[in-house]
Amino acid sequence: MLLSVIIPVKNGSKTLKNCLLSIKKQTLYFDAEIIILDSGSTDNSVEIAHNYGAKIININPSEFNHGSTRNLGASFANGKLLYYTVQDAELSDNNILEIM
Repeated sequence: MLLSVIIPVKNGSKTLKNCLLSIKKQTLYFDAEIIILDSGSTDNSVEIAHNYGAKIININPSEFNHGSTRNLGASFANGKLLYYTVQDAELSDNNILEIM
C-alpha cells in the first residue's frame, strides 16, 4: 500500500536533507512517495528535494496556509495513507512509517 509523505518547505536547505534522508532510511521507503510543498524557497531546497525523488508542488508564498497547504498536498498524493511532517524533523527510528 502506497504511503504519501507530505512536507511543506520554505528555505529548508539547512535541515531538509536530513529530514529526507531519515525518510529514505525507512523500512517502507520502497512503498512511499514524498511530496514537497515549496512556498517560494530562495535557497537550494527544491534541488535537494529533487535529488531525493520528491514530487515538488510550488505554491505562491502569499497563498501559504498551514491547513489548506497540507490539503493541497493531499490532493496530489497517490497514497492511501498520508504522513505529514515538517522540513526540520527527522524520523527517530527506521520503522516509524511501518509502525504508523
